[in-house]
Order: sequence, then C-alpha cells, then structure tokens
Amino acid sequence: MKTNFLNRNFGIELESGNEQSQSHSENIVKSKSFIEVKTTNKWAQSINNNFWHIKYDSSCGVKGKPIDHGWEIASFKAFGEFNLIHICDIAKELQNNDCRVNENCGLHIHADVSDFSPYEMGSLLNRWLKIEKYLLNTVPMSRRNNFHCKPLFNKLCIKNVKESNPENTWRLLKPTTFKVHNNNQKRFTLNLINYAKFIKFNKKGSRATIELRLPEGTLEWGNIYNWTYFYLNFISFSLKNPCLSNSNFVTNIDSFFKTFGINNSKNLDIKCWFEKRIKDFKY
Repeated sequence: MKTNFLNRNFGIELESGNEQSQSHSENIVKSKSFIEVKTTNKWAQSINNNFWHIKYDSSCGVKGKPIDHGWEIASFKAFGEFNLIHICDIAKELQNNDCRVNENCGLHIHADVSDFSPYEMGSLLNRWLKIEKYLLNTVPMSRRNNFHCKPLFNKLCIKNVKESNPENTWRLLKPTTFKVHNNNQKRFTLNLINYAKFIKFNKKGSRATIELRLPEGTLEWGNIYNWTYFYLNFISFSLKNPCLSNSNFVTNIDSFFKTFGINNSKNLDIKCWFEKRIKDFKY
C-alpha cells in the first residue's frame, strides 16, 4: 500500500499516569530508541524537537488535576512510516514495562500544515465537521464532550457553514488567543492555535501544525499507528479534494469512510479497525 501521506512532519504525545516514575519511562525510551531523550520536571512546550521529551503533566493522573499528575512522553519531530513504526514500538515497550494510561490521558497528534492556505484549512474543517459526530462513535464515553477535546461543531451552528464556504468556516473557527497556558481555545477535537498563529504572524516563529486531541490515552501499538494513519491521510485527502457538495453530517459508515478518503479495498486494515471501535464504543 502506498502511504505517501505519511511523508508529512508529525509529532505524537503519549500520556501515562504516575504509577511509574519519570525516570522509569526515561530509562525505557533510552534503552530502546536511537533518538536522544530529555526530561523536564515541569510541563514545557516541545517545539520542532529532535529528541524525546518526557515531562510532568498535571492533567493525566489517575485522580485528576489538581490531586494527581502524570507524564507526557512527546516524540521527536517525525516523518514517514519508519518513524511512526518506531514511535509505536516505543509505546509498546512502555506498556510492556508497566506504564499505564487512565481516563484522564489522551493521545495527541500534531501534523504540519504549512502547505495549507486559510481557504484550504477552511475546506479541511468543513470535511471535519461532516465526520466529527460520527467519529465520536469510535472513542470511549470519557472522550465525548470531554473538557480537553470538545467537539468543534459545538463551537458554531452548522447552518453557518451549510454552503460549505471555506473562508467563512475558517473565520468562524479560527482561534484568536494564542497563550500557552489555560487557553480554552485549544481544547477541541482539533486544536488550531499553532496554525492560526502561523498565519497571523506571517509564518515567522510559529509551528504550522494542527493537533488531533480526540483519541483516548493509549500505548497500544495498533491504536497509535491507526490514529496517525487516519489523521495524516485525512489531512492530505482534504488538501487534494478541497470541494464538498455539502457539510451535512455523515450518518453511516460508508459515507464516513468516503469523506476522509479510505473508501477502497486498499484500506481494509484501518476500515476493520474503525468498524471494531464503532462496535465497541457506539452508544
């Protein structure tokens, strides 16, 4: 299978509880990865880093903030299937060595979209709005309308984009606050802040990324691979297919697959993965 869409820069944030120490995770990653590992005792941004960054995270402990904390294990800036497989392998090693996730953990995937104009980003968001409600069927209840990953369709009335006007969609959904901490504008299924900052400040000093925040925390190899596969494919498919006939929500699995570009026999593995998740989580 050709996976050229994986040749887009991306980064993956794994999260775990604090059942194990930070040094425990650090030692596992150091022993299994060919990439340098750095740690910080407090949360800090990871920007275009060429190393693993293991850091304190106040939001992903078993008991939740402010009672408990966990760890974020941010990957290096990655590219291509080789790097994706390596990140999945490291996650599996963490899981096999007693690192654990809980309902307060998430899986976050950043992807470079520096090749998108605001019009093309609006088109991507129209496509996202079509599938978002159905996509919620593929995640546990703890991720639906979660404070840290609220649905984008809650941010606006769908009638505002009924004509699928990309410029209008971007205008309605673009973030206007860029602060790093306590910024509610990032707490959606898609975090658009980095891209909005990139556009506003003439592409200088900013990461041109959008972040998928919907998936539940996981260290499962297949889940990490397939969520990344889905997300990067969705981005590339949106760029190549900017026009939508309408922005009505998809209501069945066939239109769900077709809208993000895996409606063919070459994508059977990920289609089966989504079908199983819908069977497990649909309410």
